[in-house]
Amino acid sequence: MPWVWPAGLDGPNAYAWFARDVEVAGPVRRAWLALSADTSYRLYVNGRFVLMGPMREVPAFFHYDAIDLAPLLRPGPNRLVLLVHYQGVKSQAYAPGQAGLILTGRVETEADTLDLTPPAGWRCRAATAWARDAHRLNGCLGFAEVLDLGVGESAFAGGDWPGEPPAVVAVHPDTARREPLPRDYPFFAGETFAPVRIERRDDGTLLDFGQEVFGFVELTVEAPAATTFHVGYAEQLTQGQVDWAKGGPRVQYRDRLSVPAGRHGWSSYEKRAMRFAWVDDPAVAVAAAAIHEYGYPYRDAWTPPPGDTPEAATARRILEVSARTIRLCSDDLLNDCPWRERAQYLDPYAYFGAMQGLFGTLEPVRKFLRQFARGARATGLLPMCYPSAPGTGVIPDFILTYALALRRYLQLSGDRDTVADCYAPARGAVDRLAQHADAKGLLTRVPGWVYLDNSFELIRTPRSSGLNALYAAAHAALADLAGALNRPGEAVELRRHYGALRTAWRGRFLHGGEVFDSDAVGTFRGREYWNYHYPADQLSWAGGSFVLSGPVRFARPGPQRLWLSFFNGCRAWLDGQPILESASGGGWTRPPLFHPQPVEATATGDWQTLTLEVQHASADWEVYLAAEAGLQTGPARVAVREAFGQYDPARDEHLPWQPTHWRPYAVPARSQVSAGLATISGMLSLDEARPLLTRCLPEAHWANFRKRTTPFFVQLTDDRGRLADNVLPCNTPWSLHFFCQALRQVGLGRAARDRVLAIFGQELDLGATSWWEEFGDASSLCHAWGAFAAEVLLET
Repeated sequence: MPWVWPAGLDGPNAYAWFARDVEVAGPVRRAWLALSADTSYRLYVNGRFVLMGPMREVPAFFHYDAIDLAPLLRPGPNRLVLLVHYQGVKSQAYAPGQAGLILTGRVETEADTLDLTPPAGWRCRAATAWARDAHRLNGCLGFAEVLDLGVGESAFAGGDWPGEPPAVVAVHPDTARREPLPRDYPFFAGETFAPVRIERRDDGTLLDFGQEVFGFVELTVEAPAATTFHVGYAEQLTQGQVDWAKGGPRVQYRDRLSVPAGRHGWSSYEKRAMRFAWVDDPAVAVAAAAIHEYGYPYRDAWTPPPGDTPEAATARRILEVSARTIRLCSDDLLNDCPWRERAQYLDPYAYFGAMQGLFGTLEPVRKFLRQFARGARATGLLPMCYPSAPGTGVIPDFILTYALALRRYLQLSGDRDTVADCYAPARGAVDRLAQHADAKGLLTRVPGWVYLDNSFELIRTPRSSGLNALYAAAHAALADLAGALNRPGEAVELRRHYGALRTAWRGRFLHGGEVFDSDAVGTFRGREYWNYHYPADQLSWAGGSFVLSGPVRFARPGPQRLWLSFFNGCRAWLDGQPILESASGGGWTRPPLFHPQPVEATATGDWQTLTLEVQHASADWEVYLAAEAGLQTGPARVAVREAFGQYDPARDEHLPWQPTHWRPYAVPARSQVSAGLATISGMLSLDEARPLLTRCLPEAHWANFRKRTTPFFVQLTDDRGRLADNVLPCNTPWSLHFFCQALRQVGLGRAARDRVLAIFGQELDLGATSWWEEFGDASSLCHAWGAFAAEVLLET
């Protein structure tokens, strides 16, 4: 069959039915179907859901599924039904193509053979129950389901089925997608979860599944009259409510259903991730509810550690949650997080060992490595995530991690074929970054999001020690891979380059036994900082800007240079006179503290009034202040505004002010992620690494505000001395896995185990049922990179 689609059904977010009646006159000798669709399909045989596909890919490739129909057919009439959805707009989980379905197959009995391939044998029509103008769930996912259950277009009923022969798609990217790929995963397994609590309230019904779940929503509702209601989803409750807009002002993580009076059943087309669901019409009664999970069919291969001590109990629970989190994130690829980003980043590298230890397989890893190699295409750069459309950018340190991941996979699996197929993109990606190297080979001012650890307190500019340690480590990994692939000359060249990078790295970042986060760390540590963080202070993200005003006194009179750092826009006045107006500041890729804006001012030698208007920023809503000669701050006041850029200090004195104060801030003395990466990359000798890592294990970590990126185990203080001697902890499991890897490498395996037991044990105490993206609950609460903890516990 060529690519086909209903005539006249154009544009994004379109659903279409395809159906075929099959008469089976005798015993089936052989029956099969091979098919693919853009974007996705659900196959039903005689009303029973069989399979959802295809597996996600990017052009010029597409996956197809081959299904054995024989066990599914019965004597007499049978009906094959496909519901196909075309997304049509790019997201982090989908590269846009062209709507279409393609299939081939046959049914062979003793009496005859039926060819399922010709389009003329099928009927199709637009599935009009789904509204085309549905909202996007968020920028990383596709559309919500806006569905009218009263349309009554059941495609499973017997009798005549209205529809037309499908139209051949005149122009379809199958010419570009010249390489169809057979499914390289086993067919999925499923488990059904019922809510542990259904609570009917005055304004709706709350469903609590007791843990993180990811699957098809199955609801049976009873409505006394025709109505339209929403089903919203959240991973946690906010003041007892489901916050379906947790991800930002443009997010609506909810579906909308319209029903006539009576009892109705709904099974969502797409999977939803949540712990809690909310039906927002109090008149609608939820008669039954379930989540049908549908993912990679792992089998447990681990043995719970024995013992009845609290430590043994915590270890068992960490292993259980690690296994559960990997299962939840294993869809048709290794999802970053089901709730928000169903694309595949490089973070599976963190849990290779955990996957093998827990399930005894690395098959999803093999697919993951091959997909990223395909995704690099002609650019030589691995995509930020897969299968995003071209142009979505890169994460430089993730690119470098790919070489380490390939080496780790070879060590665990011995699969040289996959390594051989993926080696060239791994080498090409590392070579492409060389264009950003200085005269000594160190990377400097690398564009893109240098992740390392999602902490705005980590200095990454202009030369990052962590990024350059990974750059050197990638050369060492490629040298090992070249040797394994019988390329001795290339191995020698890469090893020589690694040695040169190590020498340059040590000269730039190693000072008196300490590892500097960057070569600019001295500049930033030399200043006395104050900062103010609006959400942590006021417990609110509402508003378009905040105004902060209060007395400051400079250490000396005369002309002064100040440095102000912020995320979005900022306006500043000193004694009512404007001294700064900026429309932009830092951001996710540019931690604002390390990209300050200089401000010229005149100090009187006495107390003066400094007023700031700071624009709302979803990343972190704060401001940093430093002065060339130092300054004191006094009691301040803050007020929120609906919009930025409208404040006038001469006119707007009577705002709803709240008392507050600046807090002292200091750049941390050292960071766990920089020390960890320096160790695992071989930049340090054992005698250097062991004492440094030991100094990175203090009794407490300190911060002056609890921000969205402040780990839950950090203690708060205004003591400038504690802040200046602070060790910046890992904010994410991604960076903690490098740090624990470093501890184990230098013989501090017990310290790594203790760190895992303490941090993940506290996460369990806070109610985690799957591991969180960060060591705080402000981001996604299901992120498989935290499963690295299982490897630490299984091997120590």
